[in-house]
Amino acid sequence: MRAATGTGPLAQRAPASMMSSTCWPSRPCSTASRTCCPAARNNASRWAAPCSPRSLGAGFTLAAQVEAIWQLTVVQGVLIGVGTGAAFGPLIADLSHWFRKRRGFAVGAAASGNYLAGAIWPAPVQSFVVDHGWRGTYELIGIFCVITMIPLALMLRRKLPPALGLDGKPAPAEPLLQSPYSPRGLQWLLAAAGIGCCVAMSMPQVHIVSYCVDLGFGAAVGAEMLALMSAGGVVSRLASGALA
Repeated sequence: MRAATGTGPLAQRAPASMMSSTCWPSRPCSTASRTCCPAARNNASRWAAPCSPRSLGAGFTLAAQVEAIWQLTVVQGVLIGVGTGAAFGPLIADLSHWFRKRRGFAVGAAASGNYLAGAIWPAPVQSFVVDHGWRGTYELIGIFCVITMIPLALMLRRKLPPALGLDGKPAPAEPLLQSPYSPRGLQWLLAAAGIGCCVAMSMPQVHIVSYCVDLGFGAAVGAEMLALMSAGGVVSRLASGALA
């Protein structure tokens, strides 16, 4: 690993995204894609999940090489952002087909994984930033995404087994609830809800570390606050899933 080199803001301190949710790839505004996207319904996780770690690995590695803030913004938004969103939506949609009872809790448990990561990773990441600089830490995150996510993504290639009744014969299809909204209207409502959720959730997380630094508490305390917020998100999603 190599520490930050050169001069200027990019060489002197970690970007704000380093301690935000971007470090733990899992928070896209993909609510609508979880239920309405045709690709998600057709087991898109088979191709999206393996592509996601490659995009994340390339994104974090390239971000470690940038020399201007606009370059970092482009890499974060395109490679890291797409890599994050490519896995989460299809993964949740695919998971929902594997459960008939307690489906809401199962989906909530899977969706809380990003919050669990947010509760675990801030302190180690901050330690690596101190020891290796933010560039070296970005490179490490990229390598970690590739070597861990690709083997896990291969597990998603298994096809959904046919649903069988008590007599061993194929079970009838589950009745679908009728919505008072058209598919397009429901898509827009879910998209608006996803954007509203992500804006309200992400803005405090993005700025909490910088805010703690401005108050004089330091980045380490900011990382702890971020971890505490993420731990609360685990409880929230599990509880919401149980209610669903």
